[in-house]
Amino acid sequence: MKEELNEKLFHEFPALFESCYGSKPKDPLYYWGIQCGDGWYELVHSVSELLTRHNPEIESEQIKEKFGGLRFYHTHGDDYASGVVEMAGHISFQICEACGDPGIKRDHDGYISTLCEKHKGRKSKAIGKDLAATTPIDDDIGNGWLRLIVALKKIIKWDVEKNGMPPVVDLTIKKDNGQLHVEFSGGDQSTKGMVDLIIHYSKKIDEHSGHIITATIREKSNEIGS
Repeated sequence: MKEELNEKLFHEFPALFESCYGSKPKDPLYYWGIQCGDGWYELVHSVSELLTRHNPEIESEQIKEKFGGLRFYHTHGDDYASGVVEMAGHISFQICEACGDPGIKRDHDGYISTLCEKHKGRKSKAIGKDLAATTPIDDDIGNGWLRLIVALKKIIKWDVEKNGMPPVVDLTIKKDNGQLHVEFSGGDQSTKGMVDLIIHYSKKIDEHSGHIITATIREKSNEIGS
């Protein structure tokens, strides 16, 4: 991620990043910054804001791309923080790391990354799926938000079946006054973290296209997929 975007995050969330940027200059984040493309800036920002709001004592240890997905390692975590981070990692496979537009996971000569058509590179092979394209379209909700909704449902189902999350019932997703709303009962604090993440991020993208609408980083991004 560009130095200017690193600096914006470090200065907006000083407590979250101090241990690896301020008082411990030998830590990886100080030397290398946030190790992902500019296109995930808004996603990292959403995670940072939610974690800081939830518990000011949470500290980032390392943020990077791994196997095409976002990894956000932190201390003082709990179920809510785990839900936020898990959801962000899951939807990162639908967000181009270079520019923030909708993307899918791709294999570029053995290197896995999540990129859009523009940034995919000539030799890349698609190995992921567009969740909006593989799901019946809700007439009332655009594809930009639909990707988030499908990801949320998939990860809730997985965690209930495989990880012991209490069943989530009465999951209601709707658009109200131009905003995405999610209501549910059951689940746990991890579920709440997942829901809060997609609601927070949905406000940063166009409902229909999925393009970032709160920043200009798409115009400044490097062609990391070339």
